[in-house]
Amino acid sequence: MFGKRKNAMRAADGDPSAGVLDEAGRAEAARFADLSAQVRAAEGARASKAGIPDFERMFAGVEARLEADRREAKAEAEDGGWLARLLGSRPLWVLAPAGAAILAVALGWVLMSGGEAPPDNTCFVDSTDSDKGSVFVDQDPDDPARPTVIWVVDDQEEG
Repeated sequence: MFGKRKNAMRAADGDPSAGVLDEAGRAEAARFADLSAQVRAAEGARASKAGIPDFERMFAGVEARLEADRREAKAEAEDGGWLARLLGSRPLWVLAPAGAAILAVALGWVLMSGGEAPPDNTCFVDSTDSDKGSVFVDQDPDDPARPTVIWVVDDQEEG
């Protein structure tokens, strides 16, 4: 009994999986469809008084927009897309000037954005002169981070 009633409910909702109904099942499906229409009408009237939007109309509009978007996307895909609209009947090489300009800008940016090197305060003492005394230089050319030390020793003659 419950299986027949369930199939009648599905048939009233338009479900194709309801199967073939006998005469009693078709009559029950018609009663369910009528009951569903009465409930929807009563709820629609109550909802409009309460200011609740009609969701069935809203969803129908959403479905219509989705279908229109699908058709538009399909037509665009068949049309060839944005590149075909941009080029029209012209060959692809008409885009060469734009490609050359982009390449020139990129190359200019790479060449001009090198910046300056940070200051380097390392020095090496090659030679030194002194009028009097001795000069000692301690430096490590392999390690420029080490300081260079220069000693000037004043040699006084003993007399």
